[in-house]
Amino acid sequence: MFLTPAAGSPSTLRFALKVPGINGGAEAQISYPFTFPLGVWTHVAVVLEGNLGTLYVDGVPVATNPSIVANPSDMGPTFNNWLGESQYGADPTLDGSLDEFEVSCRAYSPVEIADRASAGGPVCGNASCQAGEDCASCPADCGACPPVCGDATCDPGEDCSSCPADCGECGGPFIDADFSAGADGFVYADDAFRGTSQPDYASGSVTSGALQVNLGGVNETDVVNMSGGFSRSFTLSAPTAVTFNFGYTLSMTADYEPDECSEVLVSIDGTLYGSGADDFVARRCDVAGESGMFVRTTPVLPAGTHTITLGGFNTQKTTASEQTTIRIDDVLLVEAGSVPLQLFFDDFSGGLSQWVETGEGDWNTEGLHSMSGYPGLGSGSPAAHSDNCDSTCTITLSTPINLSGYTAASLAFLRFVDSELDAGEFLRVEVFNGTAWSVLFNWQQGAGGGDDNTWHAETVDLAPYLGLTGFNLRFVTSSSATTEHVHVDDVIIVAQ
Repeated sequence: MFLTPAAGSPSTLRFALKVPGINGGAEAQISYPFTFPLGVWTHVAVVLEGNLGTLYVDGVPVATNPSIVANPSDMGPTFNNWLGESQYGADPTLDGSLDEFEVSCRAYSPVEIADRASAGGPVCGNASCQAGEDCASCPADCGACPPVCGDATCDPGEDCSSCPADCGECGGPFIDADFSAGADGFVYADDAFRGTSQPDYASGSVTSGALQVNLGGVNETDVVNMSGGFSRSFTLSAPTAVTFNFGYTLSMTADYEPDECSEVLVSIDGTLYGSGADDFVARRCDVAGESGMFVRTTPVLPAGTHTITLGGFNTQKTTASEQTTIRIDDVLLVEAGSVPLQLFFDDFSGGLSQWVETGEGDWNTEGLHSMSGYPGLGSGSPAAHSDNCDSTCTITLSTPINLSGYTAASLAFLRFVDSELDAGEFLRVEVFNGTAWSVLFNWQQGAGGGDDNTWHAETVDLAPYLGLTGFNLRFVTSSSATTEHVHVDDVIIVAQ
């Protein structure tokens, strides 16, 4: 009986057993073509069990012979028992090292062979949780690890009650990001929408407290279909419908042609959500631009991790001067109906970009003419402002608000009316009920008229307007002198 590392050519690892009078005196062999690597330890084992012989290398079975009918005990007493030397003098001696030599009176199992091949270290899968193994490295032996709250994964056994850090607050918000300190967990990627493949013509950044996607530009090459977006994951502990809202601006440089269009897009798990039947939030095929707040409620999403992606798409650019800029801000994602949603907000830091001005044209944005009564939580300068309006001056929301699908809604804003208003001059708040405009407030000159040189916070219950898809709001004023000021600031509409 012998085991040799190099029988014949090519090099073959071989075990052989021959007993006179058994199997016709023929030699039973197990052979495996193998060249031992130099300078490293290799574990070799032979297991005989019944008539089956198995050859292992480094704990792995590499060759078998099912017809070994002789047993080592059939050889009787043996005398030439050597390690590293052959029975035949012409064979060379072993040029190497041996260690952990073992002969057993029983057949070892594959797991036991693997144990020995690992130099005594633990072997995962042997049904024994050994030193050096744990639930993370070998759950097969040590069992599954209990969930760890704070590892950013909502594991089985965790939910919003036991681990809001991983599974989100019960009811949310699952995402509440204003980007004042960075990306708030959102990560940018080129080609985020509509199967585009133009990474050289898309980029993303966090700029001035908002996510920004730039599409197009770069050079004079004609390019079609560019996109980019920011993504963030959120986890639901149970099947849940979610509502999300965010503010956006879409602007296009002046050189675009009428057939070159840009879109603001949002998706959850690859499904696009848009206004009405459209799959886009906003779309422009001109250079006018657009801004607004977008709100949408999803169907029930399954429990688990989901991804929301926000950004945009451009159909074509033909010059370096054709570039689209999309900005995203104030992203809120909650369980549907759980908390009030911000449908609109304007602190006028972006001028009158969310309003359409009509009339004499004396609305602008500028610093506050008085701080009297201004609330500490107000946004401060600038605010919407008008003076020296001899007839009427009006600002109207450029995008009507959809109040359908909500059970409650409210409007709030700050206002200031100068005491120098003349008789017949005013600041008026009007709303559109789907058919006609009606007056909510009318502050004017005179005792008790509201012209008191003091800021006031106003709140309006919008319950009469629930269900409208085109609710709108406007501020109208008349003040004939440059010393007769009216202000409006921090206009917000919320619903749930």
